Amino acid sequence: MVNEDFLTLQLPGQPVRLIGNLPFVSGTRMLRRCLDMGPARMRQGVFLLQREYVGKRTGAWGGNLFNAQWEPWYSFDRGLAFSRRDFTPVPRADTQTLMVAPHRRPSVPWREKAAYQRFVQRVFDTGQMTVGDAARKVLRRGHAQFVRGAGVRPADRVKDLTVPEWTALFRAYGRTADR
Repeated sequence: MVNEDFLTLQLPGQPVRLIGNLPFVSGTRMLRRCLDMGPARMRQGVFLLQREYVGKRTGAWGGNLFNAQWEPWYSFDRGLAFSRRDFTPVPRADTQTLMVAPHRRPSVPWREKAAYQRFVQRVFDTGQMTVGDAARKVLRRGHAQFVRGAGVRPADRVKDLTVPEWTALFRAYGRTADR
């Protein structure tokens, strides 16, 4: 048994399955640290978190930056749900398990993670609702060809993009940036 701060703990180099009751306050940072291990090392995760947080990770309210940045490598699914009254002391929120599993065939190679996540961040940081408007801000010129080249409709909402659409946009962006 280890009694250390998970955010500074030396994580094992071999593949692991992680199970934990993540604190609501630092759950995102802890989850990100687990995912950063990479799909070859983090083989599975089962995390007890606030139910609303699990809903966010599993797309209950549409897409978001966190998921768009991690879904090429991992799937996020709902597990068992628990009422706050099942615990003593009673927490402020109901909880649920978040099931995390690496994809067998990631849509983006792990070695491209940093570039992919920077690209997704740039698109989300535009504050634009549609792919066409976001592309116009990310690429001052050539944005129409960029979106068409990815096979994504300019009127599609950024938060509704699927993993294959994000991947296609990333590939198209790389081709546009290479010119």
